[in-house]
Amino acid sequence: MSVTLQGATDSKVEYTDSGDRNVIPTDFESLELEGQLFARTDVSEIASGEVYFPRERVYGVGADSSIYAIDPSDGSEIWASDHSFSNGMAIAESVKGDKVFVADNNGGNVDCHDATSGSIEWTGSVSGPCESIAVDPADEAVYIGTNDGVLDAIDPADGSGLWSENIGGEIAALSAQHDGDWLIVASGSAIRRVSTADGSVDWEYTEASSALVDIDLLGDGSEAIATDGSTFHIVDTADGTQKRTFSDPNNSARTSAGPDGEAVYSVNGNTSDVYAINTSDGSTRWTNSSHTYEPEVVTVTPSGSEIVTASYDEIVAFDSTGSRSWSTSSMNVQYKVASGPSIPGKPGGKLSNALFFDVANGEEYELQSGSITIEEITDADGNELDSSDYNEPGYDTYDSQEYAEYVEEHTTYKETIYREEDSGPSVPCLIGCGDDGGDWIGLVVIGAILFMVVGWVTDLLPFVGGD
Repeated sequence: MSVTLQGATDSKVEYTDSGDRNVIPTDFESLELEGQLFARTDVSEIASGEVYFPRERVYGVGADSSIYAIDPSDGSEIWASDHSFSNGMAIAESVKGDKVFVADNNGGNVDCHDATSGSIEWTGSVSGPCESIAVDPADEAVYIGTNDGVLDAIDPADGSGLWSENIGGEIAALSAQHDGDWLIVASGSAIRRVSTADGSVDWEYTEASSALVDIDLLGDGSEAIATDGSTFHIVDTADGTQKRTFSDPNNSARTSAGPDGEAVYSVNGNTSDVYAINTSDGSTRWTNSSHTYEPEVVTVTPSGSEIVTASYDEIVAFDSTGSRSWSTSSMNVQYKVASGPSIPGKPGGKLSNALFFDVANGEEYELQSGSITIEEITDADGNELDSSDYNEPGYDTYDSQEYAEYVEEHTTYKETIYREEDSGPSVPCLIGCGDDGGDWIGLVVIGAILFMVVGWVTDLLPFVGGD
């Protein structure tokens, strides 16, 4: 199996002479491995050409000084923290998943939080009150749009300024292109493509009749979608030409596109309605009006499994069919919700607590965040497979020695989990550990062991490789 890992947190497992298991951060840019992948999953098979996510989170900014990290599978609070100001308006997670950036719309303040604990790493400021935020796909810059039309680029390491450019109009929303060369910006009533090198404008689209309220890229980034609350405008990101328009059935105040680009999700802040709208023709895919209060913000998880909306007193999640998944009123989220950046490709689902075992070197790697793209699946004879079922090996699929080694290896893993689960950091369990949150799987059996070659790309995208 060929697998590309994008933005994954680099962690290698090493064992001491006494057999203790240590998880150690690593610093390589890319790595090819051959071995087996183990993970907990919510899907029935693993397929080539699809993108899977080891960890997903949603972040919310409250009407007070709070910021929350939320588990999108059930709405539980992962952590809560305060930022250094009282009116957070924009929030974004780094592509690698290790930082969360929050900006306010009063004094132009920016905080960087540790994504694991919520603690503040640094504070900074930009040229004016903030309205929108986006993160460079290589985590080399954070882009912040202001009320007065200034677009600021800052260094995610310390908040220092990289460049600042007035592009005109209140910058209501930003979306970063997948290879990092440009941003799509909703500023005033115009859609503009802006170079990330210096903030210069490549082209602008001016067919909207009023100020745009949100913007997003669709699918592979070749199209962008924006709404002014009455009309959706879809443009070609290469040159800004109009591809199609259709009426906005929900008079949207905020929108968020699904990772495959086939639907955009909408709330308007004045009714309890949440809409899913087909981007091909503007038809309504589904609506749900089960919010107790009027939702004001919306985000979609990178896998597309949850659409999370929030009002002043309630957060509600819906699945891709529009059914209500969960709700909570324990967090005061109003101004903004956001999830990790989506990655180009077909979303296949979640592979949480993922671990890769390198057969050749006997080494293990924890895949803690980012994404896993399944490029190719082959069996032990080199035959390519479109997809893979998975299960624990039965005695009839291995000879007795292989089966015994498998049982011994995974018994050791289970014992490690049970021993450390209450005292140490989270350690991935393999097959058969626990019953919550999906099925544990090992990509090991289809009449023979499945092998994979893993290209671990830590500069985030396969076509932005390191030297």
